[in-house]
Amino acid sequence: MGWFEAGKREERMERIKWIDRSRGLAILLVILGHIIGGLEAGIGGGNENIIRQILYAFHMPLIFAVSGAVSDEERIKQIKGKKECVRYLEKCTVNLYVTYLFFGYLFWAVKYFLYQGNEPVTAQDALRLPFDYSAWIPGWYLLALLVIKWLDFFMIKGMKSSKIRVAVWIFLFLAGNYMPASFLARAFKNGLYFQLGRRWKKGRFENPEIIAGILAVAGVLKYGRGFGYVADFFIAVSLCEMAIMLMIQTENKPAGFLEQMGAYSMAPYVLHAYFTILVKMVLNRLGCQSFPVFVLAEFTAAALFSYLTVFFMKKYPCLRRLFYPL
Repeated sequence: MGWFEAGKREERMERIKWIDRSRGLAILLVILGHIIGGLEAGIGGGNENIIRQILYAFHMPLIFAVSGAVSDEERIKQIKGKKECVRYLEKCTVNLYVTYLFFGYLFWAVKYFLYQGNEPVTAQDALRLPFDYSAWIPGWYLLALLVIKWLDFFMIKGMKSSKIRVAVWIFLFLAGNYMPASFLARAFKNGLYFQLGRRWKKGRFENPEIIAGILAVAGVLKYGRGFGYVADFFIAVSLCEMAIMLMIQTENKPAGFLEQMGAYSMAPYVLHAYFTILVKMVLNRLGCQSFPVFVLAEFTAAALFSYLTVFFMKKYPCLRRLFYPL
């Protein structure tokens, strides 16, 4: 569902190329950010790396925005009756939560039995995984998106005014920034980007001059006491709009690659860590201490094997059940 929805209904529809390109770009940025963040600080990696900080300023908001862009508000409005409502929510839950559990436990097993890395896991993490994503950090997105999809459904069914719904999402965004860290807090903070994605799907973008102004104001607010999260929001929105507009105008060879990655984005999202771990283990065994070598080798492997996975998913549709159960 959402960003990951690739069922028969979507296949029958004419694909919107810039949406596929945007989520293809987003998943590549996620992969790059995870690679850099997973490297030792001694060789230039870790959370303090400037490239990682730039990517983390907008790559997840971009993913949530694209999730909103492919979420059909009109279709939700047309759902009638208790049975259809339950079916819709069931599909959301299975496609997100069941997938989260399957790949989360798979990742936990790989780290626990094969390679601990710089973020080791324990046996207790396996027990907490159903409600705590700390054993599989990327999994928070699936849990947060599930919460957003449920809230979005009930708001659309219960509130006719889109302005009221946006106001509620703004309130949740503010609340999420003051809540303890959890997937629920992340859902509240990112639900607003989900709504913005619907706006951008309709072509409602700000012009470049306004974006530049927003970035300037956000840069000032970033250093103001108590306004950091507001500044982060405006920075993310501006960078997301710039990335999407770039994808709208992209028509060269990389566009086709991004469209393929975006059309089947669940696979590279949940699998890329397995590919990069293998490369990292080999380089560590060889005694490599080069930041560029680690990043280039891991990113190439993740992109290549993700693309191969997408190729086989297209060739053998039955494989999609691993990533889209319903």
